Amino acid sequence: MAIAGNTSMKGSIVEFRTRDGVLLDGFLATPKKRAKRGVLFIHGLGGSFFRSRMIKDMAAEMPKRGIAFLSIEQRGSYGAALFSRIQGGKRRRMLAGGGFEKFKDCIHDIEGGIRALSREGVREIFIAGHSTGCQKAAYYQSKKKDRKVKGIILIAPADDYNSARMEGKRFDMMYRYARRRYKKEPDAMMPYRMGYSIESPSRFMSRVDSHFIESRIFNYELKRLREFNSIKVPILAVFGSREKYVPRAVEECLGILRDNSSTGKFIGMVIKGADHGFKGKGIVLAEAVAGWIESGK
Repeated sequence: MAIAGNTSMKGSIVEFRTRDGVLLDGFLATPKKRAKRGVLFIHGLGGSFFRSRMIKDMAAEMPKRGIAFLSIEQRGSYGAALFSRIQGGKRRRMLAGGGFEKFKDCIHDIEGGIRALSREGVREIFIAGHSTGCQKAAYYQSKKKDRKVKGIILIAPADDYNSARMEGKRFDMMYRYARRRYKKEPDAMMPYRMGYSIESPSRFMSRVDSHFIESRIFNYELKRLREFNSIKVPILAVFGSREKYVPRAVEECLGILRDNSSTGKFIGMVIKGADHGFKGKGIVLAEAVAGWIESGK
């Protein structure tokens, strides 16, 4: 299957089920020969597993370098969505999507994607996260210590906690409202004017309250990034020079990650002119990621 607008990218839709019963899809692009190495791509908050230009560029570039590429749907995909789930032998519907997911459930989604790549014969897997996908990739490996995972690729590892506070009084209003509502109705819907998007108080608090693991994984004002520090596999961290969702210069953020890394194989990189979504720089990014994988870190 070739994708319109990018005839160099060919692949197929694959389906897999997580261990807790959620049915997900993914876009798989493979080289002509069976690949030993593969990239599992985890998109950011409310994103899609196939729609961004970045994903299309990576799906086109990786197979050229003999690397399989799988971008997966997650229960955090889209703004809000109903997913199919097998529970107690019965098929049920669950409300999820970027505005309603439970962050820690990302472990099931990533594990399912790894199993899907493994079924293709891939033995060395690199988890690449973009934006919120970085938190998920780091959280997964910090908890699971998965031996199939040979490296973590952080693409725009943003600081949700501190970038939210850049909103000033508007954030203060939203936080006060969400904190009160969270105690009574954590999974209700916040009024649209109160949030950055359609989301529940639980989802909002997970991103911006330091009591939640998601908000602190890449809080660049902390002295120690505990979860990140526990990752032992090689790490590549890439920022665009025009990144806006961090409280410091990107070079400083890379320095903080380097100081908190315990792998001994940390590489930081800045792509000049790239924004948070690497618009217009997707091929440059894909080439950098593939080159890092090929280099043996």
